[in-house]
Amino acid sequence: MPRKSRPVTEPAELPEPHRVRWWLALAAFLAAAVALFTVPYFLSWPGRPGSGATVSTTVTWTLVQATCITALLVLALYSVGRGRLEHDAYHALRISVEVFGNSDGDCGVPALELTAGFKRELGNSRLYRPTAVPGSVSSYDFITIVETAGDGASNGLWKVLARLVRLGSPPCAYSVKGTVLPPGQGPVTTHRLLIELVRLPNFAASPLVIEDTSWERVLERAASSVAALVMPRSEFCNSAHWSAWRGAAIPPELFDAYQRAHHFRTERRYDEALAEYHRALEYDPTNVYIRLEIGYLQEQLDLFLDALVTYDDIIIICSRSDPVLADWWNTDDFAIENSPRAGDFETAKLLARFRHATVLGQGDWVAEQWWRREEGCAHPAHWSRRETQRAHLRRVISRRFDHRYHDIDELTDRDSVLAIPAPGARQDDSKSHAIELRSYLCALSQYELERLRYDYYPSSFFKRRPTRHVADVLSQNSVKVALAWIALRRGMAFAGAGKPGVALGQLFTKVEPIPEILALYDAGQWPPPSTALKSAVEATLSKRLNGSTWHEHYNAACAYAVALLPTDRFDETDQGPDLDRGERENIAKLAVRELYRAAAGSHTGFIAKVRDFALSEDPDLAALRGQPAFRNFEMVTFALPRPASLRPTRLHVWEQLVYMGSLVHAAAQCLAQIWEGVTPEQHHDVRLARELYATEDEAWKQIQDLAVNRRDWLTRTGTIVKLRKLARKYGFGERVVRYPLYSDEMLFRTYEGFAGGDALRGVREGAEGIALINEVAGAHIRGCENRMDELAELFRDPAPAADACPNRPLRAPNITRPPREERQLGKWFQPSSRARLWAALANWFDDGILDEPAAERARTFKERLAQAGI
Repeated sequence: MPRKSRPVTEPAELPEPHRVRWWLALAAFLAAAVALFTVPYFLSWPGRPGSGATVSTTVTWTLVQATCITALLVLALYSVGRGRLEHDAYHALRISVEVFGNSDGDCGVPALELTAGFKRELGNSRLYRPTAVPGSVSSYDFITIVETAGDGASNGLWKVLARLVRLGSPPCAYSVKGTVLPPGQGPVTTHRLLIELVRLPNFAASPLVIEDTSWERVLERAASSVAALVMPRSEFCNSAHWSAWRGAAIPPELFDAYQRAHHFRTERRYDEALAEYHRALEYDPTNVYIRLEIGYLQEQLDLFLDALVTYDDIIIICSRSDPVLADWWNTDDFAIENSPRAGDFETAKLLARFRHATVLGQGDWVAEQWWRREEGCAHPAHWSRRETQRAHLRRVISRRFDHRYHDIDELTDRDSVLAIPAPGARQDDSKSHAIELRSYLCALSQYELERLRYDYYPSSFFKRRPTRHVADVLSQNSVKVALAWIALRRGMAFAGAGKPGVALGQLFTKVEPIPEILALYDAGQWPPPSTALKSAVEATLSKRLNGSTWHEHYNAACAYAVALLPTDRFDETDQGPDLDRGERENIAKLAVRELYRAAAGSHTGFIAKVRDFALSEDPDLAALRGQPAFRNFEMVTFALPRPASLRPTRLHVWEQLVYMGSLVHAAAQCLAQIWEGVTPEQHHDVRLARELYATEDEAWKQIQDLAVNRRDWLTRTGTIVKLRKLARKYGFGERVVRYPLYSDEMLFRTYEGFAGGDALRGVREGAEGIALINEVAGAHIRGCENRMDELAELFRDPAPAADACPNRPLRAPNITRPPREERQLGKWFQPSSRARLWAALANWFDDGILDEPAAERARTFKERLAQAGI
């Protein structure tokens, strides 16, 4: 049968820049001019000057020669201009933006202000490079806005000469023209903007009409649309993220979602960033680099089961043309596809395999999320959305692990440790299974890292050449240091299981062993002595000709810091290994020394990007952050204006609970503001009454949903979206809710606002230093969890018996419907009492109030809730 043509996407609107063609034309025109000037003097024919020709013939030839040479030089100048123009178009440089026109007369915003806002959004468009560490995405600009001046030459000869010279100095490669259109008609007034993009000299893209409810979003989407038109024909489609879109039409929504995701991530609005990443995947589902960034963000949010599946999916997609990897990694229902594919998958495959192994190495977190059940009820209908998602992830992971690790199945009973937790199982049984699963996952991590080293960094130089381009992203030293890190992780897991003296060894026998790391496995104590740690880590850091990288020394610091971690991170009484002060300081100094080396060998801009991850997010450094040496490193490297804050071990949990409380507070404030805006003249408006009833009913349901499903990021994102719509509908500013930026002052202030000053003073009298920080954070975490449970309990059906399901169904809010008769609406409205009710809920979750503990604020809210009958 004849081979069918491969389906392709819609091609890009703008044509391909032809850079080489015009430089070849320049060479041809110059060669022709030189030949026309010199060749006649080497030839002899009748009429040649000096050959006895008549004067008229000589004059005619001289004029023809001069005219032709002048024309060729003009064409050469034009070729220079076109060559530079095509060069700028390929590199996406020199975009000119004209002042926006206005077809509506008055749009409420000056045209110059809209033009400046569009230039700012277009100039802020950035592309991002993949890295091996979450939170350290490298970015760069790819569009330059150029201000163009008018034609200032005078009339006459000088103007002609100026235009002739400008043939070699072309205008901007792209020109953008915008026109403000009349507002859109509908339930909500929308702003509209017409965008026209021209690639000089005469290639125009189809005009775009951008419509949205705010000028800010209109300008953001307009900038993303222009960037999406420019990118497919530029060099920036050679980058890993966008290589599959070379020459194809990029959906503007894809680029808009991608830019907004990175913006939200920078602003610490992580739930919204995840939503935008998933919106981008709707238009580019196999973009493994966007999935890679989703995995990084899931790690930052402690969604380790989710991150494990995300990295697993990336490896499956990237292994379709790699028979060896596919045979080991994929299940039988995945076929191997050897046909060529657009895009660079090698970098993503390497990074996904490395991150998958490191997430497995965080065995305590993964095992805790696997075996911890938040619901004791056996009925799935009563589960929260997060528990339902976890049950799905457990089934996916268990199925994929069934055939993948046969080489090390003898290490444990895989069927029991990867079993699905049964509802109502005894806590002791779940804990014992979690301990076994932790050790097993660390073994899987070691196996994957050893196999990764074998696949990408073989001992033969010639076998290594095909993978040298990805070794710059993740060096061999980084993987070798990770082997030392996982050796310590496995030792800590066995120490937590009460078996610190178990001798461990290499799992993937084809790779060359590192004797110093094997010595760590043979150590009969936990943690190993600092001398053995130093020997193992330094054996992995071989010198490189081009110097060491941040990742190598940072991974080395993490390996040292693991020796300071408590064996059971979820036991608040575990203060870490029993080390004398000198040994603890030695290990801390070794770790901080590697951090200094990492900072010394990195660009200052990169150090700024990894600051949050290193100082607060990486769980490996949790115990190190309380050491004086680390605080000194923090002061020296990041130039803090005051002493560095001590960070609690469960910092991520504290941040998430404070963020959830802020979200409830913002939602309640929004509803209180709506009711405060109702004037006495509106008490007889039937339409407004029905509208407010629907808003009130939906708001209470959303509060219920948020209290029960607070650990589900999609539920939290849904609340934010509804808040944004309410703010737009009722005409007040949007409330932005971010993850808190931690400081010890903020920790003490929020706990004092929650529990009261007496409670804080009582805690301070009994502890100091990092122990005080952990105790305050733990008390605040427990209090915030109980507060959210208490809010959810207010809306549940009364328990009919003592052994009733704790997750019984929620009751619908009892909101009194507005009467049909207009004269009775005055009694129904009562805006002041409803505003006070919502304000009381906002105050309950506002831990910035220092003169009233949360318990008293809760009592006030419950009283007003009972008065309202809701």
